Amino acid sequence: MTNHPNRSARMPLASDDRSIISIGNAVLTGQNHGGWFVGPFLSNEARIRHTDAVEVKWGLHMAGDVRTDVNDDAGMHSLAILITGTFVIEFPTLGEEVMLSHTGDYVLYGPGVAHRWRAIDASTVLTVRWAARESQ
Repeated sequence: MTNHPNRSARMPLASDDRSIISIGNAVLTGQNHGGWFVGPFLSNEARIRHTDAVEVKWGLHMAGDVRTDVNDDAGMHSLAILITGTFVIEFPTLGEEVMLSHTGDYVLYGPGVAHRWRAIDASTVLTVRWAARESQ
């Protein structure tokens, strides 16, 4: 982030700035929301992080963590990007699975695609979801 010449990087934001800029730590900010730190499920006090346009999650997964229930994120596109670790996303109705094993590996899937996941190693995954347009 570029520093404004009249503002120190450590200077607190004015209350008016908080509606257009949000600074924080994704781990800490999302800890009470399952890692989700931007989206519609946050209270209005989250200001700019409270939005219906996109959902963003910083997922921290221990080695061996598994989500066995299948989720289809109805109406949402999903993008999962591996930051660290080894992470598998399964698409049981398609008979496919994707292993994310290198930083930056990603999988993008459309609305209604059933999936579940498992962490092979301790993994950090950034997930972004957004609503599909009616015409898609």
